[in-house]
Amino acid sequence: ETAEVILIEDGSTDNSVNLCKSLEQKHDKVKLLIHENNLNKGAAESRTVGIRKAKCDFVAFLDADDYFLDNRFKKTIEVFNQYPDADGVYEAIEARFENISDEKSWLEKGKSLITSVNKKIEPKDLFEHLLFGTAGYFSGDGLTVKKSIFDKSGMFNSDMTIAEDTHMWLKMSIVGK
Repeated sequence: ETAEVILIEDGSTDNSVNLCKSLEQKHDKVKLLIHENNLNKGAAESRTVGIRKAKCDFVAFLDADDYFLDNRFKKTIEVFNQYPDADGVYEAIEARFENISDEKSWLEKGKSLITSVNKKIEPKDLFEHLLFGTAGYFSGDGLTVKKSIFDKSGMFNSDMTIAEDTHMWLKMSIVGK
């Protein structure tokens, strides 16, 4: 069961903040954080704020245009129970499109609907496989980590405006399991 949901309002210009406020009022587990002066500080800074405010021992990420299925953490819990020394668990995700033409365009570019590491990798070898792309890759939406990994890896790099998540996963793969 999900213990808390932290929403980070990152300077949206649509109705997102009102939707987030409504969710916070309806659900005890939901906490809304808004950057000072409603500034857009980017994904890295927003994720870092959420991590620092998290009260739970585990952290998972979900962007505004993505969603988790009801059983999202079922296998993750099993893996953490089986390997209590693991710092993180990554799982496959599936892309879903709102219209068939977007999906068709995606597939015509040779992209898969499934994002996953495509072979078993020992934790000590994960960095190299991610760096060189020799075993596929995982998405942050399919990743759950122990909050304690950030003590070893540091936080997201707020100076990066693209690939800050890939940079973080690489840092984690060097110091974590």
